[in-house]
Amino acid sequence: MNSIAEIFDDSKHIITKGIISLVDKYIGCSLLRKCGITKIVDEMSAGHEMVYHDNPILRLIGQPEASLVLKKVVKARDLLIDKILLCFYQPSAYQMFKTGMFFRNYKKDTFYRFDRMPTANWERLQLETARNVILDVESRTSRDHVNALVFDDSLYTRRRGKATEMCAKVFDHCDHKMRLGYRMMTGGWTNGEMFVPFAQVLLSTRDSKQMVGPETKVDMRTLRGKRRAASKEKGTAIVQMKVDAARNAGIPFD
Repeated sequence: MNSIAEIFDDSKHIITKGIISLVDKYIGCSLLRKCGITKIVDEMSAGHEMVYHDNPILRLIGQPEASLVLKKVVKARDLLIDKILLCFYQPSAYQMFKTGMFFRNYKKDTFYRFDRMPTANWERLQLETARNVILDVESRTSRDHVNALVFDDSLYTRRRGKATEMCAKVFDHCDHKMRLGYRMMTGGWTNGEMFVPFAQVLLSTRDSKQMVGPETKVDMRTLRGKRRAASKEKGTAIVQMKVDAARNAGIPFD
C-alpha cells in the first residue's frame, strides 16, 4: 500500500483534529471494546512504572503493596488515531520512531503489536464504522436517490509472496498474466455521490498447486481461522456473505 502524499505543514493540525473528531464521533471507545480492541501495556514502562502513592480501596481489603505500581498502558483509541495519521506522513513508522518524530511517546513494538492483537475483530469495526457514517449521511440528505452496494474484485500483488502466508498465483485480467498475490474483494455503499467501503476480504485459492505461500494450521473457531476459511471461498459466496452482513448491520440499500 502506498502512503497518501504528505500534507503541508500548515494543514497538519487540521488533519489531526479532523481524524480525532471522526474517531470520536463514529467509533468511540465503546465500539473498540465491542470489537475486542483494547489498550496495550507499553513494554517501555518496565522499570519505569507509574506510581500511585495510595489506593484506599486496596488498602481496606489488605493489599496495600498492590496499590503502589500501575504499568503504563496505551489506549486503543490513541493507537488507532496514530495508525490513520501515519497515512498522511511520508516517513514510515520505523523512521519516525528512529528519529524521535512519532506522534506519541510509546515503544515501537507497542505500535506494531496493535495490528497483531488476536482478539481484534477488524471486520466488525470496519462494518459498524461504515454503518455509522452511512446513517449520518442519510440523515442529512434527501430521499431522492438510490442506495446501492458495490463489489470490486481487484488484484493485490505481492512480488515476494513466497514467504507470505497463503499467497497464491492469481490471474491478472488487465495484462493477462499470472501474478503472485491475492484477490482483494472490496464491498462498499454508494448513493451516487459518495462511496463508503464497509468490507475487505483477501481471497486466495483452494488449489494446492496454485498456492505458493505457507499455510499453517490454526484453530478454525478463532478470528484468524475464520479469515483463512473465508480466503478460500468463491468470490460469489463472499459477496452474498457481505450483503447479508450489511443487511444485518442496518446499512440501507435498494
